[in-house]
Amino acid sequence: MAGRDGAWRAAAAGLCLLLLPAFSGCGHRAPGTAARAEVQRVLDRRATALLGHDEAAYATTGTRVPYTRLRALPLASWAYRITSLRPDGTSADAELSYRVAGQDTAPVTARRTLTLSHTADGGWYVAAEGPA
Repeated sequence: MAGRDGAWRAAAAGLCLLLLPAFSGCGHRAPGTAARAEVQRVLDRRATALLGHDEAAYATTGTRVPYTRLRALPLASWAYRITSLRPDGTSADAELSYRVAGQDTAPVTARRTLTLSHTADGGWYVAAEGPA
């Protein structure tokens, strides 16, 4: 009997080890889901501010460096879509979609890398942006 009990315990332990990866994430949201949504909202506000020529609103979303150059363009559209966010939240990859009025008949897309940081109140802002 002792031999069968040992074999049964070993089989049960093996089954648990096999099933552990499948059930380890059940009931939890993917890591960074809330952060990703918050960063996307910042990027949405950034795009809206740029299209609306609102430098003050643009500044609340992060670095102002590209603002002066970009506002000179006759932009018909400008939007970001996060494609990945580092688990520690220090950077994100995004797809930038834009259209210059009178030039582009369809949106142009470009991959961008965003360096992110936190505001004093825990929000997000874009510390730097560049080509991916």
